[in-house]
Amino acid sequence: MKNVPIKLIEDHDEAYFFWKKLNFSQKPLIHLDAHVDFNFHQAKPLKQTFNEAKTKEDLIKQLSANRMYHQLKIKEKSLTNIGNYIYPAMRDGIVTDFYWVIPGDRKEFKKSLKNLKNIAKSFSIKDP
Repeated sequence: MKNVPIKLIEDHDEAYFFWKKLNFSQKPLIHLDAHVDFNFHQAKPLKQTFNEAKTKEDLIKQLSANRMYHQLKIKEKSLTNIGNYIYPAMRDGIVTDFYWVIPGDRKEFKKSLKNLKNIAKSFSIKDP
């Protein structure tokens, strides 16, 4: 990775738009943070909506949500924030492998294990 530009940012989600501007693709991401920053966008691209719908009801629900965002003219920049910028980076193929490194020692990790498991479970509920 020769001559990769460096940018100082205040909010983590600025990284997603910086990566897009540089046309990054297929990169691993090592995320050093106590927070995962991987929540999902409520509105998804149409193709993704059709591919992920498991039932007719799922499809109708997601298409309705997408239509609401479209009618309100809410752009992706408004949907992307410090808590969810990694999701669109993976969806768009910018990031392929995501490694979340939580600061702290083993004792701190053990205290957080239940919470971490709940976070991981919530991903499969929110998005396939």
